[in-house]
Amino acid sequence: MEKGIGYGGCGGRSGIARKIKSFGLILLVLSCAKISPPPGAPPDVTPPQLVMSIPPPYSKNVPLNSKIVFQFDEPIRIEEGAIYISPMVRGFRWNVKGKTLTVTPVSWEENKTYFITIGTGLSDRMMNRISKPIEFLFSTGATIDTGSICGYVFEPDFSPSSGAIVGLYPIDTLNPVDSIPPLYFTITNTRGYFRLSGIPQKSFVPFAFKDANRSGRPEFSSELIGYPSRMISAGENMNFVLEPRNYNSVKSGAWIDRFEAELELENPVIFVPFKSPDSRAYLYISPESNKKIRVALKDSVQDTLYEVNVYGIINENFTRQNLFYKLTRENNEKIKDQRLFSVAPEYTSRGIALRVSFFHPVRHPRFELRKGTKNIAITKIDTLDFVRFILWAEHEISPGDSLVVRATPERFPFEMDSVGSEEAIFIPDETQFGELRITFQKPLSEPNIFLLLVGTGKKEAARVEKARMNFKYFPVGRYKIFGFIDMDGSGCYSAGGEGWWAEELFYQEGDIVVKYGWATEITINFAPYEDK
Repeated sequence: MEKGIGYGGCGGRSGIARKIKSFGLILLVLSCAKISPPPGAPPDVTPPQLVMSIPPPYSKNVPLNSKIVFQFDEPIRIEEGAIYISPMVRGFRWNVKGKTLTVTPVSWEENKTYFITIGTGLSDRMMNRISKPIEFLFSTGATIDTGSICGYVFEPDFSPSSGAIVGLYPIDTLNPVDSIPPLYFTITNTRGYFRLSGIPQKSFVPFAFKDANRSGRPEFSSELIGYPSRMISAGENMNFVLEPRNYNSVKSGAWIDRFEAELELENPVIFVPFKSPDSRAYLYISPESNKKIRVALKDSVQDTLYEVNVYGIINENFTRQNLFYKLTRENNEKIKDQRLFSVAPEYTSRGIALRVSFFHPVRHPRFELRKGTKNIAITKIDTLDFVRFILWAEHEISPGDSLVVRATPERFPFEMDSVGSEEAIFIPDETQFGELRITFQKPLSEPNIFLLLVGTGKKEAARVEKARMNFKYFPVGRYKIFGFIDMDGSGCYSAGGEGWWAEELFYQEGDIVVKYGWATEITINFAPYEDK
């Protein structure tokens, strides 16, 4: 008989029985250390199969003292901590006898739905593990909650996180989540996938964490944590990226004018959120360096100490973390003498577009584009944030073209006066680009699938319109490839302030490298994930 403590089964036999049988147990281990099929028999490679359960799945009005019995097609063994019950049940017991697994609670609660997960620690005597968890749902009341959530948990380097806990917490709790166990929880499989069933139609605050000390609670000071991008309800999906500890830090900070501060970092970043959680500050990567973050405040007072909190940056090594820094605004800040904006190339499937990056937040920018002495019509302007814009030209822009960009914006969001006009001449360098060819292995079942390419050269999305995509001009660098279904039709991942991982995300294993003068070819599959 094994006893469940916390969220998984653990414990053992009584001390007296252990002492009485210790000598015989040693002899048994010595004589039976190797288990093998009878001579001449084919090897057993099939894991156990669940034959029946008592009560059956989705049973209602289950008595409060009922045992849950699982019958398999062959004798089984199970590892400690392989059984999970949500909501959390402390002190439950389980034991294995031949082909039968029995789960015994101290007592189930009235009118409650329970979700039992038997993890891949269940195997037969030949150590053939089950390939996916066994899930069992029942209720002690007249109704059963059938709501569920699912998603993926990624390690800081975006590899799948196996064995991570995903917990749901009440939105009205006054206690911090690291001081209480989750109301409902489950654990990810080897692919980082989780599904939590048996939850009511309510909203919850979700967290993911690696429970290194098996406390059943996230330890913010020592464990990897996946923070939520929003509240979640039954029927919704959410993905998490576990945050590392102290990869990046702030080296120094300074005010560049009375509204904006600049933080210099130890390491480069490729993404920062657009604004602070309280919406009192706007954030962006400095056009001067990706080791600098600009913070534009709504107001600032001389000789006042400000605490700058930046949540959810993504570092150049694809890890995510938070940054905190305190900065006092003195009375000698002056606007730096610098250009109004800079221009850089941006790939498209039909040529090169132009990314215009302003050195301060702006609004209502007006652009003119000339190729030599000829004006080029700008067919579309994509606003990435309040400092970066993509210009799409009527004609293809190629390496070696001499381009003139003129911009006239207004200062945003705090000073609405015009900040003048400026021209920038830009000649794309051919050595900055390689060619990328992508082929999809399976037919695309979703109409709004986008590629998300994150790497040293860029981080943008491109709609998947056909089974083969060729990017003639693609910035050289190393990339990770993701895919997402554009649920809100914005063409941007997690648009509308819902968080970096709000929309359904697909993950492609491995990195790709784009080199100058080479055509990089890859084959990927972005068919919607299924739990395997």
